[in-house]
Amino acid sequence: MHRFHKLILPSLIMLTACSDSNSESGQEPEVPPLVEESGFVYTLKPDKKVGEISPYIYGMNLRKEFSHTSADYSTLVRLGGNRLTGYNWENNASNAGSDWHHSSDSHIPNQMVKGSDTNVPGSVASAFVSNCLDNGQAPLFTIPMCYYVAADKKGEVAEGDMSRWLQNKPVKPSAFSQVPDLTDGVVYADECINFIANVCGAKGRVAYSLDNEPDLWQSTHPRICQTHISCKDFLDRTIDYAKAIKNVDSEAEIYGFASFGYSGYSTFSSAPDWNSVKGNYRWFIDYYLDRVQKASDLHGARLVNVLDLHWYPEAKGDNRINQSTANTDKDRKARLQAPRSLWDESYREDSWIAQQSNCKLPLIPNVRQSIDRYAPGTKLAFTEFNYGGYEDITGTIALAEVLGIFGKYDVYAACHWGDPGTYGNLAYRLYRDYDGAGSRYGDTLVESSLNKTWVNSSVFASVEDGNGARLHAVVSNKSFEETIEAKIRIDSGREYREAEVYYVTDGMARIQKSSKIEIKNNRFTYSLPPLSVAHIVITH
Repeated sequence: MHRFHKLILPSLIMLTACSDSNSESGQEPEVPPLVEESGFVYTLKPDKKVGEISPYIYGMNLRKEFSHTSADYSTLVRLGGNRLTGYNWENNASNAGSDWHHSSDSHIPNQMVKGSDTNVPGSVASAFVSNCLDNGQAPLFTIPMCYYVAADKKGEVAEGDMSRWLQNKPVKPSAFSQVPDLTDGVVYADECINFIANVCGAKGRVAYSLDNEPDLWQSTHPRICQTHISCKDFLDRTIDYAKAIKNVDSEAEIYGFASFGYSGYSTFSSAPDWNSVKGNYRWFIDYYLDRVQKASDLHGARLVNVLDLHWYPEAKGDNRINQSTANTDKDRKARLQAPRSLWDESYREDSWIAQQSNCKLPLIPNVRQSIDRYAPGTKLAFTEFNYGGYEDITGTIALAEVLGIFGKYDVYAACHWGDPGTYGNLAYRLYRDYDGAGSRYGDTLVESSLNKTWVNSSVFASVEDGNGARLHAVVSNKSFEETIEAKIRIDSGREYREAEVYYVTDGMARIQKSSKIEIKNNRFTYSLPPLSVAHIVITH
């Protein structure tokens, strides 16, 4: 699994280093000049192939009642979140940390992983991996790196009671056992990998995440991480656990560092030794990549294949856009613009991040700059993200735009956190099952452009199997009032003859289908209603 050629992307904007500031004195970025054409003109270039779109951007985090069936549109499934930091693979116990009374219990086998038995050692790992693989979904399994894991399932753990924990170590000093020893007082990461790879027969077919949000351990899991872990200690543990995994399954891809968000990217959440290790690094991401790359060079193989970040936008209207209360018109308009912070230098969101550290936005080009400088070839993932509004058409449009951005800007994997709801799931369906018969957006990115800024619309384009016979375009209308007469221009030596449109509109929580549209001279017009998103399928 996970073998895809790196996308050959158009040159991203070169970014210069800048200092974070607590003021709003920075000037607004200049808006690039627009093409002087009337109306909205969308140019699709199916002959200009940019590269492959990773299938793993359509992922989900495992959630309660997740079925793994083929009707689910997930391509990648992550078993992660706060529950996994104190997870004991041997007895299937986990700890809720500060999320729920520091309870150690059977939540994962009982509520999350169908078909697992809390009393059978390794059953969660076995059921999770087999459920994914049996349904054609790539499994991303979290390996705890924190100091201790749950010893039992007896409920709330009192502060200072270390009898309720077992040591968590990367390497077992003796031979692996097919059935783990539940009495030795230690849980070993490499024995878990051996169980999955060899006992479950999934060697090279499972990717591993190095824990979850370590930049918050001191607040989410204070029973096992009483003080903020240092940058150095965290990187030492990262390298030790990555080596332990690779020494058992050299083909497995490893995801790290699973940061909770922007403060983690910047200073590892004000880690106690950040100022002493900072040096000339722009942010903690640089330090992380540099140390992992140097360790990989000494090891003789890449230890962390995928830089893993979590992104919960801080953009706001009246409220933060992913809050359940963010449903005013101002919130909805802010949600529709928020995906632009991933890539668009001309956009500045209303958030504390933009006020304090606008030089780190747009996010993807900034992260890519760090990767290219310190660890070239490292892939990029967002294994938790959420834009909110999923019982609202703005949730469909925003999520459809995010998925398009992930495909366009070389993101390797992405997993939505939480159920995307009625409208959010429609965004996944527009890419993965737009006609209800399993038809999908293309797997090869092609050039596309819009003669406007992305305030009111966006466009993404692809073809299937590198063949331009079937051209796909996902376009949106983010205006609350105005219909867009979309002028579609196909720049190709191939003559296209007809198009069908699958679309979602405000107030209609389902995908609708248009009549066939005749194309003449590779030109046609389509009316996009206010607050709508459409998947246009174009054939020759």
